[in-house]
Amino acid sequence: MDVLLRAFREGRVRVMRRALNWLTGSWCMSPDAFIVAILDHLETGGRVFRKFEQTGARLLPDKYQASVWIREPDDDDDYDDGTVYVELIVTGTEVILICNAHEHEDRGRGLRLPF
Repeated sequence: MDVLLRAFREGRVRVMRRALNWLTGSWCMSPDAFIVAILDHLETGGRVFRKFEQTGARLLPDKYQASVWIREPDDDDDYDDGTVYVELIVTGTEVILICNAHEHEDRGRGLRLPF
């Protein structure tokens, strides 16, 4: 967590294409605002989980996932709780790559990450 917090606070964060497509295409949110939302999640004790490989139970080194609040607290125009799935990679130089982000609604299908 210290590495993640330090990198976000120092601005060593890059939003990769897949996540950027959601930000600019679907959510109309700037990368800077998204980075601030993730930093707020980290600073307020929001959970971050290690990521497992898809075909096994092995933890992937330096890969993390979280459900992050990105909407204004007053935004209640639908039932969604305002969280999105975010995948992070910590590089060897401690730069954070936000490699994936997408809406995290199950609507009865699939599984959500635990909060």
